[in-house]
Amino acid sequence: METSLEALMALDCGPDGLQGYKDERQVLLERVESLLRDGPDKDFVIICGEREWEVHCTVLQIHSKVLAAACEGGFKEGLERRLDLTDEEPSCTTALVDYLYHLNYYATDLDAEAGGALGLHTNMCILADQYDMPPLKTLAIEKFKAEILRPKFQKDSLSPEAAHDLAIAATSAYDAMEPTTEIREEIVKIAITTKALSTTNTTESEQSDFEGVVRTRVELAADIAAVLTKMCLIDRPVPSSHECRFRCPACAATFIAELSERALGTGFGNCYQCGEKFRLATWRKHIVNRILHAHLE
Repeated sequence: METSLEALMALDCGPDGLQGYKDERQVLLERVESLLRDGPDKDFVIICGEREWEVHCTVLQIHSKVLAAACEGGFKEGLERRLDLTDEEPSCTTALVDYLYHLNYYATDLDAEAGGALGLHTNMCILADQYDMPPLKTLAIEKFKAEILRPKFQKDSLSPEAAHDLAIAATSAYDAMEPTTEIREEIVKIAITTKALSTTNTTESEQSDFEGVVRTRVELAADIAAVLTKMCLIDRPVPSSHECRFRCPACAATFIAELSERALGTGFGNCYQCGEKFRLATWRKHIVNRILHAHLE
């Protein structure tokens, strides 16, 4: 039988249940929250760098079998009554302690180098998987998805700050592949919808932080390529035998089109990416390859 605090809080008494059960459930949560603030009998310490949190083994045991083993077992943590999380970001350790007592955590006062809220939620997802805390993992993924709906991640192009946050999150997510499947899917969607990758050749100094991560994480580049390929197969009709792939002389973007006098009706054609207009003769000099399609009978 599941005995986690989340399970107790989620119990539904049903139509015949006790009146006021939800109020009692809220009282239970408030009492657990008060333990962190002024509760007695704190018998365990969580450490991150120079900061320490005095906590209750009972609370840790309710949330996680892994944390329960750290409290009870013959490991170093159990013997010393201390869990050292110095290798974690301080913001993650703070969020973990908040979650243990509040069933929630908040992205506040975050270090920019930690990747802002996206980085925090990604790392919380990984931490939750490490300590076998499925409800916390679900919460972290939900918070990540909510964060990328903010305006700065919904523009046609990402600001340097947003690209930096996405880069930090992508680095963590692709360094810990298995726990972050859903988050990695969201990162790929954002990379494509916000045009986070340049369509022109850029020097290393001109690249955004996110482009730098894509160049060093083969799995991320492959995931983006796979989605783009699928989009082309779904959204793009089968090319006709008259179509060619052109490279724009202005922006260097490539596209498939039928730039012929018959198709255009004029002597000019526009780039589908930047809108620049060139003579048909110019376009013919910038054919990348001709699309040959054998029609099935």
